[in-house]
This record gives sequence, C-alpha cells and structure tokens, in this order.
Amino acid sequence: MASDSTLLPDFTNKAGWANGSWKVRTSLYTRHYNPKPEHNNHQKLLNVEYQRQDDWSVGIALYSNSFGQPSQYAYLGYEWTLWSNQDWQMHASLTGGLLHGYKGEYKNKIPLNKYGVAPVLLPTLGWSYKQHWFAEAQFFAAAGVMATVGYRF
Repeated sequence: MASDSTLLPDFTNKAGWANGSWKVRTSLYTRHYNPKPEHNNHQKLLNVEYQRQDDWSVGIALYSNSFGQPSQYAYLGYEWTLWSNQDWQMHASLTGGLLHGYKGEYKNKIPLNKYGVAPVLLPTLGWSYKQHWFAEAQFFAAAGVMATVGYRF
C-alpha cells in the first residue's frame, strides 16, 4: 500500500518552492530626503524572506514606520544579479505588496492608504559577500532610503 505522501502531488517542487533559501535582514539607519522633526530614523526592521532558486521571493517585514507606528509589509519580489565574482555579488530587486500601519494623522503620508492598507513597490540595490552576508539600500520613492544588513541561509 502506498504511503499518504505518495498519494499527494509534490506541489513545492512543481511550483519552484523547493531548495530555495531564507533571508533575514534588519535596518541600520533611515535617511529621509526631506527630514521633519517627527521622523523616526530607526525603524527596528525585522524582515524574513524566502527566495526561490529562480530568484522570485515572498516575504514579510515588521518595523516601526517613520512616525513610530508599528507597521507591516507583505510582498512578492524578484532579484537580478548585476555583477558577480567568486566572493562578491551586486544585485537589484523589486518587491511589491501591501503596507499596513500608517494611521491617524499620518494615514495620508503614503499614497493610496484610504482604507489603512496601501499597495507599494520598493526597489533595492545591494551587495552580497560569499552568497550569505549582504547589505542593501531600500528606496522609498520620494520619502527616503533605508540601509539594511542581512544573512542568507
């Protein structure tokens, strides 16, 4: 008799989710292009991402937004290798997803946040060392840039 696992199709392999890698990152500092006294430049970011072998990814970020409010960003993304050698790699990525957490008087500080959740696109430029450690700059449209560091395992 066949085991239960052989009766079910292996969706993870067919969909490309097997043999990927996990990435975790945190923020070091944020720079707002037009700083205001109420801006928080320390986002306390915790970001977990799963990247498939074909460079597509899915992730979630928890952080304190520019106004000190707890916020969340759930996204899908893609990463391009721009340059690489034996140890170093330069990459760019683009993520798109939903952002939640800008409330009260700061609700309209991000576009399309009428119902408390807004669509967002975030471009990133980064460097990796030996495919594990990485540092990135994440750009928030006209608002600012965040420096992050992370590890891939």
